Amino acid sequence: MSVLAKSLMKWSRNLHIYVSLLGFTLFLFFALSGIQLTHESFGLDHAKATDETISLPRELVQQAQREQVLERLQTGLGVDRFEVRENEIEISLMSPGQRAQIRIDRATGKGEIHREGRGWVGAMADLHKGAATGWVWRMLMDITCVWIVVSSITGFLMVLSLPKRKAWGLISTAAGTLLAIAAYALIPVG
Repeated sequence: MSVLAKSLMKWSRNLHIYVSLLGFTLFLFFALSGIQLTHESFGLDHAKATDETISLPRELVQQAQREQVLERLQTGLGVDRFEVRENEIEISLMSPGQRAQIRIDRATGKGEIHREGRGWVGAMADLHKGAATGWVWRMLMDITCVWIVVSSITGFLMVLSLPKRKAWGLISTAAGTLLAIAAYALIPVG
């Protein structure tokens, strides 16, 4: 093996080890939450809904100032939609595992909040999909994907550098690739 090849293998091994360890928690999270999603949360994802009546000052609701209305509601959830209509204000709020729909009558200031919580199971599902998470979490998801790619490539390069394991490594890689292609081919179309 040439000096360049040895250097590449050493660099690949070190990169593989530390990239894999750096992403360990996220790899594990996405693997477990992916299994949970595939198996419909094993029946643990139960929505708990509550309804609540609210009353806001009429002047505030008639002005329909987004920030002032949201500050008054103090829900702690991210705003998905804030729509002002002639007769009402409709607000959709969400965060991982939680949703809220708010309707406020602009003439009276009275309204209703319908909340739905799905607990930690719903939060894991939403985090896995990047739903209601914001740009920081979605960026972390992208970084995790890059970590998985780097970990996979460097692991493959490591196997190629090990003469006793090279043949079985290539066989395993080919088998995994064929398994993925076969599973995709068996997906019903229609």
